[in-house]
Amino acid sequence: MCSNTQDRTQIVKNTPPPEPSEAESFRLESHLEDFIITNFNRIFGSDYEVFVDEDGFQGKQYPVTNDSGRIIGRIDILAKCLRDDSFYVIELKRDYGTEKAVGQILWYMGWVKTNLCTDTQGVRGLIISAERDERLEYAIEMVHDLIDVKSYSIHFALEGAELK
Repeated sequence: MCSNTQDRTQIVKNTPPPEPSEAESFRLESHLEDFIITNFNRIFGSDYEVFVDEDGFQGKQYPVTNDSGRIIGRIDILAKCLRDDSFYVIELKRDYGTEKAVGQILWYMGWVKTNLCTDTQGVRGLIISAERDERLEYAIEMVHDLIDVKSYSIHFALEGAELK
């Protein structure tokens, strides 16, 4: 798996920023998702890409189906590591990531392992939220070798644009 020590602790290039205020967070989780998809290589680097299956379906809101093919969930972002062909399940939380996100991402990771992975492929998870959550940190402690947690912040600056 794409899981050397540096990758596990720092899949996102920047260190976790200070906690954002309400004004700095995305209003809708879909806006955060769109921003990450649009800027995927800038955020994660060239070793990772958004997954595209054999039918051409992109890994944004990737459907999770039961045995009869009925959609029972959606993975926010499904990505792959190009170095070793492993999968990354990315779960987004607009405000804060509760401990419930751990169960959700483990469910998605189990589905990916069962339905998409070959014998040589692995699957890891990443929860991205606006704020650090103590309950999530405790929950993740038991699976920290499989799931990373990162927080985001937004900064907008308009420089050199004086209106007349």
